[in-house]
Parts: sequence; C-alpha cells; structure tokens
Amino acid sequence: MVKNDIKRGANSQRDEIFENSPLGILFFNKEGKLIDANPAALKIIGVKSFDSIKDITIWDNEDIKLRTNELDKNMIIRFKATLFPNFRPTKVVFIDWIVTKSNSGFLVQMKDITAEEQAGIDLKKSVNLEIKTRDELDRVIEELRNAKEEYRVMAETVPYGVWKTDAKGKPTYASPVFLELLDMVLSDFKESGWINKLPPEDVEPVLRKWAEHAKTGEMMDTEHRVKGADKEYHTILERGLPVRDDKGNIISWVGINLDITERKQIEEKLEIALEKSEEEVKEVLLKLAEANKALELELISHLKSKDELKQKVDELEIANNEIQQFTYITSHDLQEPLRTMASYAQLIERRYKGQLDSDADDFIEYMVDGVKRMKAMIQGLLEYSRAGTEETIREFNANMAVNSALSSLQFAISECNAEIVVDKLPIISADESQITRVFLNLIGNALKFHKEGIKPKIHISAEKKDDEHIFSVSDNGIGLEEQYSDKIFEVFKRLHAIGEYQGAGIGLAIVKRIIDRHGGRIWVESELGKGSTFYFTLPKP
Repeated sequence: MVKNDIKRGANSQRDEIFENSPLGILFFNKEGKLIDANPAALKIIGVKSFDSIKDITIWDNEDIKLRTNELDKNMIIRFKATLFPNFRPTKVVFIDWIVTKSNSGFLVQMKDITAEEQAGIDLKKSVNLEIKTRDELDRVIEELRNAKEEYRVMAETVPYGVWKTDAKGKPTYASPVFLELLDMVLSDFKESGWINKLPPEDVEPVLRKWAEHAKTGEMMDTEHRVKGADKEYHTILERGLPVRDDKGNIISWVGINLDITERKQIEEKLEIALEKSEEEVKEVLLKLAEANKALELELISHLKSKDELKQKVDELEIANNEIQQFTYITSHDLQEPLRTMASYAQLIERRYKGQLDSDADDFIEYMVDGVKRMKAMIQGLLEYSRAGTEETIREFNANMAVNSALSSLQFAISECNAEIVVDKLPIISADESQITRVFLNLIGNALKFHKEGIKPKIHISAEKKDDEHIFSVSDNGIGLEEQYSDKIFEVFKRLHAIGEYQGAGIGLAIVKRIIDRHGGRIWVESELGKGSTFYFTLPKP
C-alpha cells in the first residue's frame, strides 16, 4: 500500500513536471513515432494541439538523423540547430536540442535560444562598428595579448594536458602536465609529437581517426593509450577542436588530454563486482564516488575564474548524471535474470516442497529467500541512484512532509499502537517529495526498531540555529552502539542478522544522499537500549 502511494506520488510529480516544464519535451517510441508532447513543445513549434504534429517521426529532423551513429554510441547527444523545416517555414527558430535514447524510445528536449543567438549576432555587429580608431585597435590588440597570456597560464595550471597543432597536425605547443605525463621536453614534442608514445596497435586507428576529423573539421573525441614517464601505458581521453579564420578555413587545432586510467580501472572493477557479492558492488561504487569527488575538489582548487568554474561544474554535473544513469541501467538490467531465477525458484518450491527430504526443503527455502533479498538490494540500489536526481525546489511547511509520511505509515502506526508527537515545524525551501521520503524512512525505522512489549514513542521537532534549521526525530526504541553511528548511513549496512528485521539496508543511505544534495548534514545520537535521536539540517530559505 505504501509503495503504491509513493509510486502514484512519483507519477503525479512527473506529470506535473512534464506539463509545467519551460523546456519543450517530446516522447517518441522505439520506431521513432511521436507519442506525446508537452505544452512548451507545442508553443516552441508553433501549433495549438498535439493532433497538428502527431504524424511526424524523430527522423523527420535531419539534424538528429545525421547524428544517428553518435546517438547509438553515446545514447545522448546535444547540439544547436534551427527548428526542422516541417514547422514555422516563415520564421527561423534556434533550438538547443538534447536527445536521449533508451530501450523504450527517445526523449527529445527543446530550448528556444533564438533570443540568445540573435543577441550574439547583434553583439558582433556592434563590435565591428565600435572598433574604428587606432587607439581602439591598439586596445583590442592589447586585450588579445592578455587573453593569450591568460590562456597560457590556464593551460599550465589546469590538471590535464593541453596541446596545439597547426592546420596539418604538426605539434606547436604542449602544457607542462602533458609533457610530464609523456616524459618529454617541448622541443622534442614539437619535433615528433606524441605518436611514438602510443602502443603499436593503437597507432593506425589514431592516425586514421585524426585524418577523418582533419578532413571533416569536426570535433575529435577518442580514447587511446600512451606510455608515461613510469614506463606504463596510461589511458587518456583526447578531445580536439579546429580553430577557424573568418572564412571558415582551419588554421590550427587545440585540445586536451585527460588521464582516465584510474577511472577505467574502477569501471573494470565495477563490471567484475556486479557479477559478485553485494559487498564488492558497494566497494566499487564508493570508490567511483570518491574519485569523482576528488576530481571535483581538484577542479575547484585550480579554476579561479567564475565563468571557468561554472563551465567545469556543468561538466561535473554531466559526469555525475552519467554515473547515476550507469548505476540505474546496470541495476535495472540485473533484475531481468533475477526475475527468471525467482520464478523458477518459486516454481520448484510450489511443486516439490514436502516431496523431498528435509535438507532439500531447506535448500529450496534458502534459494527463494536469497533471490528475494537480492531483488530487494537491487531495488534499493535503483532507488539510491535516483534519490535527489530530480528536484523541484520550493518553499513549504515541513509539517506537510511529516503529515504525508505519517499518512503512508498509518497501518504500521496502528499495528504497534505508536504515540507520535509532532511540534510546529518551520517553512523550508526544498523538494517536498524528497523531504517526505526522509521523514518516511526515519519514522519508519523508529517503528521498525521499537522495543518488544513497549509502546513506541516518537517525537519530531525542529529549531533554528544560525543559517539553518535543525530537525530531530527521537524514539524510545532499541538504540544502537556509538561505534555504528556513522556506518549506518552506508549503502547495504545492516546491524542485525538477515531475517531479524525487514529491509535491504539502504534506507538511511538514501536519506543521507537526499540531505547532502540539499546542502545539509545528518547524524545520530543513540545509546543501546535507550532509543535514538536522528538529526538533520537544512539551510534557511
């Protein structure tokens, strides 16, 4: 019952986001046929009803059609282009397109950027008119010199390799980070480049790809290995862009090389771990998160310009989304063979339980129970990967979130005759559904871990302190030892034997993830046998 309520709430929230989103959203099925469009999409396209566009397919958009290979490879593409000619033939509309492919079809997001594009055109005209006098020209030249110096400083301080070649691919520059990785000096780099640092089997594919991009002038994006100063091969992510003159001719190439050896090693470990126990899965996911956090801290420490910092944060957010999507897809795909195992295990239980010896009955029971627990853990991992990823921040009274949680837990409250006291709570700025989930987990745990034979008593309160609200959920339950006060917030961490209490051991990890994404903190104060008090903070609106 509680799961159905939560599911209906999530569906309602998705419908609300779909209808009210300022972005145009189009859904196409696997064959590419349009199946739904939100009001913003209809407005951007310039039609009043869905019936006006119901017969189009995703392949009617030539810009998407030309990027089919890229979409099949990366599952997501983003580009800027005018609205396809099927619509608004008398008006040019510039669109920022994001196309996502999944097993069920295609999600297309549209943002009208006509005003921004026009502003850029107008700005270029304005600049051309302003540069008239010699003094202004000298000023522009000086600014260009400064920009070049700023580029040099940035290239020598960022934590990844930066390189430049002429139009034909002859190296002209490499940053210290890249030279250190290759164990080369700049003069040698300019003479021979880094092709000799590649393993023999990678040389031909890299040269072929370089030739293709040099011919088309498209951005180069590839992974390959190079031999580092430690004489070991490092995997690098290489991206290069052409620099063009006013006539569109390529005059040079600039790019970056990022050492992703550690990330590739972690990804390989993750693939292995998914075939093993849940403890190994947890360890690899935590390492991946730590590596991502370390990258974030390193970027913040090196980037000083506000614009540069915003750009890198956006890139980091994309990386986080890719990790979350990877976790979600991996966990989702694991469920299909698990369903097959569960079906056959339950079939064996129904047909043969009681017909074999007692050991066989025990083995069947262990198998069925193990499948159920693994299913619960995978479902928990799915929920953990999605927690806090879709947020709608607004101001609301925190009592509303508590009341929603209590309504969902009504059966459990009645079953154990719990006494719950809720103080007057403050107005907060957060995602209401996520905060409801926080209270749902904390109150649900207080009910689950109550003392046998003693009426559960739960008190929910809040206080203001400095620039934050501190919430507390107290109970008179079984409590826990102080040494476990941090470990209980880890994924799959259980303090009790399997079967003693229900659950996959991921609820508090989800709570911590939600609070972290809201800029808060969470901790517990408890004593074994004397109850627990969970505290969490949220910034004031």
